Amino acid sequence: MRWLAITVGTLAVTAIAEIALVVVSLHYLGLLPTLLLLLAASGLGIWLLARVGPRSWREVREAMAEQRPPAAEAVDGVLGLAACLLIVVPGFLTAVVGLVVLLPPVRRALHHRALAQLAQRLPASMIGPMRVRARRGRAATTPGSMPPATPMDVRVIEGDIRR
Repeated sequence: MRWLAITVGTLAVTAIAEIALVVVSLHYLGLLPTLLLLLAASGLGIWLLARVGPRSWREVREAMAEQRPPAAEAVDGVLGLAACLLIVVPGFLTAVVGLVVLLPPVRRALHHRALAQLAQRLPASMIGPMRVRARRGRAATTPGSMPPATPMDVRVIEGDIRR
């Protein structure tokens, strides 16, 4: 229920900000330039949507054909499509946010964050391989565990899993 309140609040604030920006644009630029800017942004969003959508779908299909989990490709596709949809929506604020999301460094950061969130919620077989950093050290013992007869009986690799 909390996410619903946050979503509705965010949409309301965004709508108010968009209306305020259009009013400011009307005041400084006039009606015709403001309408042309809004139409140009929407047209750009439609053009990008026509390019990003099929490319993302193709990448997901290729990953599945190679029998790899398509999580990374799917997340990248969803980010691209969401950015394009933000540009299509009439308004200056959403267009700027959509263009910022399409920038490679921003998209890469959002991509890694979304994959980390997915990795916490989905089984590892759906996410794919993860990077693991390991270091040499002595074996960790847990209470109640039997120590090995000799140090050579057990091979332990300690490490941190990075998602």
